[in-house]
Amino acid sequence: MTIRTAVAMSINLVAARLILEIGVEPVRAYAERMGIRTPLAHTYSIALGSSEVTPLDMASAFGTFATLGVHVEPTAIKLIKDRDGNVIKENIPRAEVVLRRETAFIMRSMLQGTTTGGTAARAGRTLKRPCAGKTGTTNEAGDCWFIGFVPQLCTSVWVGFDDHTSLGYNATGESHAVPLWSDYMADVLQNYPVEEFSVPEGLKLQRYVVCGDSGLLANPDCPHKVGEDFIDGTAPTAYCDLHGPGSRDFIAHDAALTAGQAAPEYGYREDEEQ
Repeated sequence: MTIRTAVAMSINLVAARLILEIGVEPVRAYAERMGIRTPLAHTYSIALGSSEVTPLDMASAFGTFATLGVHVEPTAIKLIKDRDGNVIKENIPRAEVVLRRETAFIMRSMLQGTTTGGTAARAGRTLKRPCAGKTGTTNEAGDCWFIGFVPQLCTSVWVGFDDHTSLGYNATGESHAVPLWSDYMADVLQNYPVEEFSVPEGLKLQRYVVCGDSGLLANPDCPHKVGEDFIDGTAPTAYCDLHGPGSRDFIAHDAALTAGQAAPEYGYREDEEQ
């Protein structure tokens, strides 16, 4: 299973295996850079939500994906004027680049999958505009989350009890938080134009057609082919070994295929196919 599918469908086992590969400290460091100010535990289980985080921190962090890597410190009061309209105080939010644009772009794309066919599909159907986000449910349904954003606005919703009383056996972020977020955003966004997520010029990405199950370059027998963007130098060079007879020994027409080259019929770069 690819991380894209896992994010869209909230398959937490993939998150657990990912943190085992990259380690706890890089995850904590990324979270802090992106706006998580609540202390996170030094344990692998933070990948599953074992450390409590405030809704403000979550909105702040997810907003970093929306802005393609720029974190903006939350500001409660933007401007204070006196009765004559003179500005007494103006707070300019501090903005800092904390992620590569390419990294944020790929993550934003994954989060869009949650609202188009994943656990937050209701949000996409309700808003009828591009949106992205992630659902979350903690043990015994003590907390239900959805943090989502459109190009102009990021909103986090938490549903739960302060004493961690369970919300019920069937409670999830999908069932409890997504409807609240969807109704609120549908109301607020009436005054905002529908916007697509921007694709800025100069992104160092390459798009390849890969197998949706293995994440490797698609071969002719792969039933689920998808286009995926990769940062330069990170695209797979091997072909899918899950599908087709003798797929583990499958060799492309060009046996010397490397990242950035296009195979004649499959495992191709999508832009060249077009």
